Amino acid sequence: MKNIEYPYKSAISAVAEHSYNWFDILWARFETFKVLRRERRRTKLIDIRCLRNSGPTVLEPDDVGLIMVVRNEAKLLPSLLAHYRRLGVSRFVCLDDQSDDGTRELLLSQADVDVWESSVRFKEARRGQYWREMLFGIYGADRWYLSIDSDEFLVYENWESVSIRDVIRKLDDAGETRLAAPMLDLYPIADPASMGAIELAALMPWQIADHFDCSGYRLRRTKRGVSLTGGSRARKFGTGAEMMKFPLLYWDGSGHLGGSIHRPLPYERNFGPIRGILLHFKFLPNYREKFAEAIADKQHFNDQVEYRGMMSVIEREGYLDLASDRTIKFENVEQLIELGFLLPIDLS
Repeated sequence: MKNIEYPYKSAISAVAEHSYNWFDILWARFETFKVLRRERRRTKLIDIRCLRNSGPTVLEPDDVGLIMVVRNEAKLLPSLLAHYRRLGVSRFVCLDDQSDDGTRELLLSQADVDVWESSVRFKEARRGQYWREMLFGIYGADRWYLSIDSDEFLVYENWESVSIRDVIRKLDDAGETRLAAPMLDLYPIADPASMGAIELAALMPWQIADHFDCSGYRLRRTKRGVSLTGGSRARKFGTGAEMMKFPLLYWDGSGHLGGSIHRPLPYERNFGPIRGILLHFKFLPNYREKFAEAIADKQHFNDQVEYRGMMSVIEREGYLDLASDRTIKFENVEQLIELGFLLPIDLS
């Protein structure tokens, strides 16, 4: 498939390289049909229940709902909730995967959070996919949702002052149903373990993990949408982790997560230009604790291969050092736009 230069060399090339013709549409529709038929046979119902509400759980027409799966994120959640409230999220729908660090108690204390639990774990719920699809169904189709992981902070042009509702209106006007926003790994240039005294809950994570790779990414078009790999994890640990995501999406009767939250169905909706970025925080001061927990918990893809690989390198070198000649300091979203990581959102 076609390889695309990323970050973009120009805004014009970014739009052109994300456009697709009738053959691409037919190919994506056929792939959607094939995968959806398989997935509908595979989908299983899992018992989940809401801990807060005794009656029906609903979103009002003007609500912006956010759905996420959490486990042991009590340190990061205060900044995450504050960030998305600033964007305009009015209801958080959280499936707590048996946290034991105070996460559930923190969430239950928030008036704008619905906390759900399940009798099964993350792996059995197909890495949380079944939970998300059930929650989409409970809260209702034919509306926009944010769907994120608990270490992802969505940003876009002028996010500090532009509400997510304004972004949704812009996408509606353009006839788009998803916002493409790849993950961008941020990391400190000092060993995060040496920052143990830093209180995560008192800071935004980009005040701690404040550097990123400005090059070394591969963007390519596939029959299921645009794929992005590379960055600091690929450079340092040799991982091929998929970085493209669609954290803001219109969920209707055609919606399905398929085999991965990185490429939801229908696939023909996964070719839009990148207008957002998910600032991704895997490398914070508690990284050793989080990696060890992920390995011991045995809930992640392919026997925790990514976490095992990262921990092996860290143990061999003695500490986490992600700095390279590609490393630059994160300043703001305008910097990312100038570098070509995303396009502006024209709200005029």
